[in-house]
Amino acid sequence: MNPSEMPLSNADRILEYLQEVGVEFVFGVPGGGILPLYTALARSEQMGGPRGIRCNHESGAVYAADGYTRETGRLSVCTATTGPGTTNLISGVANAYMDGTPILILTPQTNISSFGSLDFQESSPDFIDTVKMFDGITRYSSLVSHANQLQPKLLRALRSTHLAPTGPVLLSVPKDILGTPADQHFPPPNRASMAQTVQHHHLVNPESLEDFCSLMMSGSTKQAAILVGYTSRAAAEAIEKFAEVIDARLLVTPAGKCCIDERHPNYRGVLGFAGHDSALETVRAIETDPNKILIIVGATLDEFSRAGWKPSEMENIVHIDDNPENFNRSPMGRVHILGDITYTFKRVLEKAQEAKSCGNCPVLPFTTEGDLGSPVDIPLPSEMDASQAPIHPRHLMRTLVDMFPADTRFVIDTGSSFTWAIHDMFPKRPGMFRTNVGYGCLAWAPGAAVGTKLGCPDNPVVCLVGDGGFFMNGSEFHTAVQEGLNIVFLVLNDSAYGMVKHGQNLFGLPNSGTLFPPADFAKLAEGYGGQGYRVKTIDQLLDLDVRDLLTQAGPVLIDIEIDKDAVPPYGIIVDEMKAKMMAAFQEAMMKQQQAV
Repeated sequence: MNPSEMPLSNADRILEYLQEVGVEFVFGVPGGGILPLYTALARSEQMGGPRGIRCNHESGAVYAADGYTRETGRLSVCTATTGPGTTNLISGVANAYMDGTPILILTPQTNISSFGSLDFQESSPDFIDTVKMFDGITRYSSLVSHANQLQPKLLRALRSTHLAPTGPVLLSVPKDILGTPADQHFPPPNRASMAQTVQHHHLVNPESLEDFCSLMMSGSTKQAAILVGYTSRAAAEAIEKFAEVIDARLLVTPAGKCCIDERHPNYRGVLGFAGHDSALETVRAIETDPNKILIIVGATLDEFSRAGWKPSEMENIVHIDDNPENFNRSPMGRVHILGDITYTFKRVLEKAQEAKSCGNCPVLPFTTEGDLGSPVDIPLPSEMDASQAPIHPRHLMRTLVDMFPADTRFVIDTGSSFTWAIHDMFPKRPGMFRTNVGYGCLAWAPGAAVGTKLGCPDNPVVCLVGDGGFFMNGSEFHTAVQEGLNIVFLVLNDSAYGMVKHGQNLFGLPNSGTLFPPADFAKLAEGYGGQGYRVKTIDQLLDLDVRDLLTQAGPVLIDIEIDKDAVPPYGIIVDEMKAKMMAAFQEAMMKQQQAV
């Protein structure tokens, strides 16, 4: 039967609601349990509504949804079938939870009348409870046990994706409820009420906001730096303007590298893992001077961003965030402001501009005596040249930025790829750098690049991934072939899980489980139906016609042989890890001696 001739089902109605909130795509992998939704997607696509994007693995589907939402700011939707299809989503959903990416996860159950009967791939509360599995990695997770629950629970799930702190939500709907004809319990969406459902609310504690403004203009603070984390990306423009008004230095966490213009004169680099000496120098100058202050914005203060300093021991901190959990890692701070980050900075920017223009605040801009850190300066080693083989990753990172247009989105995978890129890649425009430092799922980037390209079809997208990551989820290259997406995949080929291998070397451990036999990814790309190239020098890379690469009808893969011995710029975090290991070893030895 033609989908357009079938009666409207609850699955059709779900898509109507999703269309009202701006959903374009549903990323997923089909299966028996989710077939009613795919039947509805066929109808929806015919009518110009949300359409399905079939990915090659459920984890790749979540990563694609993640990449799309990061690019567009719009809600994305991901789906999978019952049982193992749903559990295959878990790592990707956890990754989105850590990074605060709003994604609606739609999963099915076997027919509700058969719960407990051990039907094929049953994942109900009576057997393998998949809904409970997602409780700790979603902002809302619920099973629809009756058809009349579907509308209120769908609305609650949609609303939860737009409440701070944002993140993924899960709605699990049994197959028979999905396929049931829609009735009066699930009416068509009301456009006006749907707009309210997904509206962002700009809630901020006014007293804390006033305390911050008073602190900045009281004269007790002479200098400031602003540490920008990932969840402040929407407020980046206001943050930069505020920094200019008060002449504050700008720092970013590894995850926040996408937010700020790294060519801004006040920029002092990445703080933490794979970071820059100039950033650490800035924070250490603040730690020892009560007249200086560090403004932390939208930063989780995880291990990667804490490397080299201890925010938990600093008092001269103002911490602004929409997630109160993050304040636990800056307990000594003078001011904690909970609320919408963009609204907060618009308000403090207005106050700072007003005070400066009226001349009633003699401390703005702050003094430049005893500058907070030096500009980032990482020269290329003199022995590097374009004919060197294999390619040193540092040389590669600098070349890629110059090679591709300024509006290129660089989607960087976990591992040595993001270590080199965090430290050595400086995009020409802010917002062009994408990575997943939070939970750090390896193989995130191939799927995320697919979603990114769907979100910006007219802009170049470059996926930077190691050979280990491509082995794990490189089949999403084939998804790009399927959708005709012009993505340039760059595979950093060193025949190893490079980040783990170099970590083993630094700690004097054997290279166990980290080395691969040689692989030709260019041939694999051609086998998938795309184009593939192999390069061993920067000269060979530059010989490729970028304009030609970016005008192909589908994806292109460049297999890049990198220097296996080049140690990634981990930064001070390695010294801290060694110190922790030594302390643990000494404690164990002491306990052993006491036992004797």
